[in-house]
Amino acid sequence: MSAELIPSLLEENLSQLTKRLKAISEITDWVHLDVCDGSFVPTTTVVIEDLRALAYPKNVELHLMVNNPQQIVADMGFIHAKRIVFHPGTADSDTQVIRTIQQAGAKAGLALEYMADTKSVEDALFAADFIVVMPIHAGRQGQQFHQEALELIQKIRALVPNTPVEVDGAMNPETIPSVIGSGASIINVGSYLWSTPELKDRWRECQIALQK
Repeated sequence: MSAELIPSLLEENLSQLTKRLKAISEITDWVHLDVCDGSFVPTTTVVIEDLRALAYPKNVELHLMVNNPQQIVADMGFIHAKRIVFHPGTADSDTQVIRTIQQAGAKAGLALEYMADTKSVEDALFAADFIVVMPIHAGRQGQQFHQEALELIQKIRALVPNTPVEVDGAMNPETIPSVIGSGASIINVGSYLWSTPELKDRWRECQIALQK
């Protein structure tokens, strides 16, 4: 099965978000949208009230870098996300967050940074519909790839071999082949796509990298 490529957006500016959502619609029907509350991570993205008026692709994946993710799941129901990602330790019960997401009609993803200890989140790891490995620290774009993420991907694949692994952070044509080779099947690309006006060219380069 071929890997899936999704453009990622972490935007603090409503005008920029609107512009980039429109650009994405010309290359794919998916978007990975980061939601940051300024508490769990220092960054604060566009507020939920402003998100209501925007047009979204057919398929939306929300990445909740927030405390109390259950409330955000309820507040952002208008987007009808297909997949929703959260971070362990942001609520009283990780498995309850997973159930809340699933009850909302979305697949639940558990996000783990590259240095994560899988034993501490084992219950959630087995309950989640997919796992998101971050080769970076959550909440900031343009970071360097940490090689430890490759070992974490392999470890997760061994623990839950039937659960898809997604990678979010520091993805570009140079790093994509290594995470695919380690067992990832969903790739989010953010900063690399937006570092030049030639979005379609960058997207094509990443698609080629999926096949290497």
